[in-house]
Amino acid sequence: MPKTKAGRGGGVRPGLPVDEDGLLVVDGSRNMVVPALVFHELRRVGVRILGRGYWGIAYQTGEALARRAAAEMRTRLGASADSLAIVRELSGWARAHGWGRDEIVSLDLGSASAVVRTHGCAFDAPDAHGRDAECPLSCGFWAGILEVLSGRPTLGEETRCISKGDPYCEFTVGPAPPGGPGPA
Repeated sequence: MPKTKAGRGGGVRPGLPVDEDGLLVVDGSRNMVVPALVFHELRRVGVRILGRGYWGIAYQTGEALARRAAAEMRTRLGASADSLAIVRELSGWARAHGWGRDEIVSLDLGSASAVVRTHGCAFDAPDAHGRDAECPLSCGFWAGILEVLSGRPTLGEETRCISKGDPYCEFTVGPAPPGGPGPA
């Protein structure tokens, strides 16, 4: 592993383990400190170029990230690990990476369903109030987690969004309809 030097975070946060090449490595994984504005611009430009197709790309990216993270977490915590413990760990991971604070409103692996609220969601554009829901990556993330833990294809929907003026973002996940979306 490259040698790290604390305090070389370029003023972002002193003490970040940034190596000689400027890479931030946390828990063995490369990371970046990216202002939320980057995601807001990606959304804005993505929608301008792809229309609603952008949402599908962001959603599936969230799903893929969650599938990988949930499988790795299950391996790390052990095959017999409590699913709620895995959900809490992944929620903590998202919070530690600046996605916001999650509240698990309901979770039922038997029916492959959940409702999750994110307070302070970083993916909401500050100028987007009154527009569409803005968080397909987070929505896909929760659908992917539930898919891995339930073993069933799932589909998520953002039912509330800070960008629409709601006090939090809310994601409702349930089983995917027969013949509908499933693992990519």
